[in-house]
Amino acid sequence: MLLQAIFVLISLALYVLSPQQYSFGLCLTCGILYLLNIIYYYYKHKKKNFFDFDTIFSISFFITFFIYPILLFPINPEYFAAFSFGFNENTVTKATSLSLVGYSSYILGRCYNTSINKEKSQNIGIVHVKDKFKLTSFIYYILLLTFILLGGLSQLQALYNNTIAAENPIVNYFAAILLPIVTIAIVLQTFYIKQSKRTLKSVSKFFFITLIATLLLFLSTGSRTLPLAIALIILWIFTYYYYNLSLLKVFTIILCGCLILSLVGLLRIDESTDNLKFVDIFMDLIINNRNTFLAIELVDENGITYGKSLLAYILRAIPFLSGIVHSLFNLSTIETSSSYLFTYETFGSDLTIGVGSNIIADLYLAFGVTGVIIFMLLLGMFIKFLEREVEYNNVLAILTYAIMMSQSVFLTRSEYFFPLNIIVLSLFSYVLISNITKIFINETNLIGLHNLREHNSERRNRKSNIQSHTIIRNT
Repeated sequence: MLLQAIFVLISLALYVLSPQQYSFGLCLTCGILYLLNIIYYYYKHKKKNFFDFDTIFSISFFITFFIYPILLFPINPEYFAAFSFGFNENTVTKATSLSLVGYSSYILGRCYNTSINKEKSQNIGIVHVKDKFKLTSFIYYILLLTFILLGGLSQLQALYNNTIAAENPIVNYFAAILLPIVTIAIVLQTFYIKQSKRTLKSVSKFFFITLIATLLLFLSTGSRTLPLAIALIILWIFTYYYYNLSLLKVFTIILCGCLILSLVGLLRIDESTDNLKFVDIFMDLIINNRNTFLAIELVDENGITYGKSLLAYILRAIPFLSGIVHSLFNLSTIETSSSYLFTYETFGSDLTIGVGSNIIADLYLAFGVTGVIIFMLLLGMFIKFLEREVEYNNVLAILTYAIMMSQSVFLTRSEYFFPLNIIVLSLFSYVLISNITKIFINETNLIGLHNLREHNSERRNRKSNIQSHTIIRNT
């Protein structure tokens, strides 16, 4: 842990000493130190399964924050069209060292020591797990069918094809609840198999086929967010409980996944793949690095927002709270969301096309370099805490980690609290499903007990009548 703290201090020193113009040497140094961070961390922890949040998040982080300043900017600053919208090129080096500060702080949080209670970790029981899975999977089937019938797939296809289609606001609510319900169903199915000591062959065939169909249906519209999230959860569950993956195999899966998703992205805009280069398959991550440059420029000009720009996704975690707070305090989404602010700074009041955000830019805009250090440190500690609770077979922690896993790629290019809404919705849905299952089973047991009592009462009455008739005959 001491060595990792030294990594943080070195990265902070590079940030403070960053020149006011682009320096290839310093950007390359940051990239090398980033790799040393990873090597040290993985060497120390000796992981058995490399397909976890750390690996996916770390690879996505490197692609998002280090590929452009080291490989693309020196050759062609406008290699991707998003960079042609303009930014202060003198902030590139400072932004790269800031990203290193953030990642070093995350690894420091991951190095926080926690012990595993081996006896506690053996407890893998969930009450009525089979009934909970049946109810959750049924809800999932209804949600998916309703989403399709309401025109959700057509709406997604129109969105990605830039065509006009009738928009149904209700569809958005069904789309928002799909991932939490699917996550709960996958986790409960896993627990049922483990708890009943069955093999993978006992997986619900209909549920599995529906999952595959969901992935294909969403990919056919050009949407990649939900398919990627579900695929990451399934792969994590499989590799964690059944088949550990080496780092080489994980890299292979990631490359194949990036290639497939990139092809889907190109096909949805009818763009040719003839001139596709290797770096192009990472475009969706790389282009978000521009927001780090914007964040540094905005903070230099206007100062930090003292957390106001972090509010959007915190407020969304509680239904209707966002609208109430924005109206009560006369706030706009440009003030409470870094992605809206970056879009506004790029295109003005025309917010029809978004430029997104990224985790470092979001934190820096809110609290400066101090915020980057503290919040990335907390993220690392949070993932460490979840891993420990997963070892304890805490179902709520497993659900939370699964959601974080599903967002491990997207988190680097989104706002810091983006997964919060999904986590809250997942945990709330699980508690609700558990209570409904409990009530239903209790009522069923009461009905069964009542019927049993009536049956016993009838038997006693028949026996009494027989005895009475016997006494009369004897008399």
